[in-house]
Formats: sequence, structure tokens, C-alpha cells
Amino acid sequence: MWMQTKQTWSQLAQREQQMLLALGVFLIGVLLYVTIWSPIHDAYSQAQKAEQKAVADWQWLSEQVKKHPMQQSREQSLQFATQSQLMGSIQKTLRDENLLGSMQSITPNAKAIKVSFKEVHAPRFFRWLSLLEKQGLVSSQLQVNPVNTGIVQASVSFEVVN
Repeated sequence: MWMQTKQTWSQLAQREQQMLLALGVFLIGVLLYVTIWSPIHDAYSQAQKAEQKAVADWQWLSEQVKKHPMQQSREQSLQFATQSQLMGSIQKTLRDENLLGSMQSITPNAKAIKVSFKEVHAPRFFRWLSLLEKQGLVSSQLQVNPVNTGIVQASVSFEVVN
């Protein structure tokens, strides 16, 4: 095959050989452009557009932060001097939200009370947390794992503040 190609090449006129060489160089250039340069250039253009959008979003967000500065909470958080006061408050809200049956355990620690739920209705659980937060009692630790649709396993700790 190589011999045939060499023989055919030698039978071509000088001008035809030069034209075929020029065509080969042109095709290699087009191939390199299509396979290497064009995808790199397109990706670079897209990255520049994404950067410009991110900068614009950041500027907008910064303006919004300046327009709406963080306001200190007017409500004071509930502070319990003893665990029994904290325990009583938590049990009352659990009873009010009908969560005592879902509760697995309520465990007092050194200066905290941990409430655990094996399986609890998620909307009711989060409504209970929201109620406590509205009253000013914020949890110090929260862990929630989905069990099933609308059902979660949760543990939440509340600290005694002196």
C-alpha cells in the first residue's frame, strides 16, 4: 500500500503535490481548531459569562444586605436557672403539641436536657420547635434524620442558662 501511494505521489506534477500538501496542512489546521481550540474557547466564554453573573448576583446581594441590616431580636431568650424549670416547660409544650406519645426519651444531662424521638411526624415536630423558638427557647443541638415520608428521627438538646 505504501509503495502504491509513493508511486502515485511521484506521478503527480509538482504543482499538484504542492496543492495536496497545502490541503493537508489546511485539513490538519481545521481538525485542530474543531477538536481543541473551539471547545476550549467556548468553555472559556461560558466561564466568563458565569463569572459576570456571579459578580452581578454578589453585588445585588451586597446591596440587599446594606438595605436590610441585621436587626437584633427584640425578644429575650427564655432563661431557666434550674433543670426542673426547663424540664417543666419542655414537657408542657410537648403535651400541648401532642408529642408526648412520639417521644422516645427525655434525658437531663449536666446543664442540658435532651429530647429524643424515634419516629415523629415531621410537621408536628418542626411546629413544636417553632413554638419553642417563638417563646425564646432555642436548642443548643439538633439532629434530624428522615425515616420515611413525613416521618423523622430526631434529638434536640436545650441548655440551662444561668
